[in-house]
Amino acid sequence: MYKSGFTIVTLLLVIVACGTGSSNENSESLNPGITVSGTVSYPQSGVITLEKFEGNQPTPFDTLTLDEYYSFTKKVRLDEPGYYRFNFYDLQFVNVLLHEDDINVRVDGNNRAGFAEISGSRDHDFINRFQQLNASFQSSPEVQEINRKFN
Repeated sequence: MYKSGFTIVTLLLVIVACGTGSSNENSESLNPGITVSGTVSYPQSGVITLEKFEGNQPTPFDTLTLDEYYSFTKKVRLDEPGYYRFNFYDLQFVNVLLHEDDINVRVDGNNRAGFAEISGSRDHDFINRFQQLNASFQSSPEVQEINRKFN
């Protein structure tokens, strides 16, 4: 009885150890990270920071460095999908949703209301499309009439 109990416990430990190792390998292959890249038209001195929103507060997550062509590329590992912000020298901020897709960001880099373009993110494209549809709906004559009557 003692020998068979010892064998079962040993077998369970081996299975758990193997399972734990392959689980780490699977999480590595399932979450290899995404590539964030972009260009800054008017680079300033200072740091470009990728910030993650935790609640309503952005907190530094990673930093990006421009090359001699005013562009950056970096592999970023995400623990989960989330809402992030690129902070260009505390002068321009670009909000993005990061999940599975590589993204490319093009910005002025020197003006809060300056040019900003994000490509490559299906999640970001979905949110933009929703916002466009919502704006179109809100500005429709029917909704304007309902708002007028309500007021």
